[in-house]
Amino acid sequence: MNNDIFSESSDLYPILEKIISKIVADKTRSCFRVYKASVVSVPNGTTVGISLIGEKTVLNLPYSSAISEITVGDFVWVGVIFNNFRNAFVWQKANFN
Repeated sequence: MNNDIFSESSDLYPILEKIISKIVADKTRSCFRVYKASVVSVPNGTTVGISLIGEKTVLNLPYSSAISEITVGDFVWVGVIFNNFRNAFVWQKANFN
């Protein structure tokens, strides 16, 4: 009998995971997210080139005045609004100094 319960519950897992993932995504869509990145090109007055930690793709994003003096190799925080990188900006140095 116990084996049937475990078998049935393992069949439900993928279904529940899908439902729960959608609910969490819907409820947290408007959250401010922060990603750590390294600087690959210095600010040019409009954008700065960064690469998210663990990624190789270079993103050229707008930046706040707080990071106008960063150099290549520095670490920064990238802010993302509404979980959409079209709203991303380089926000702050990783150590907030």
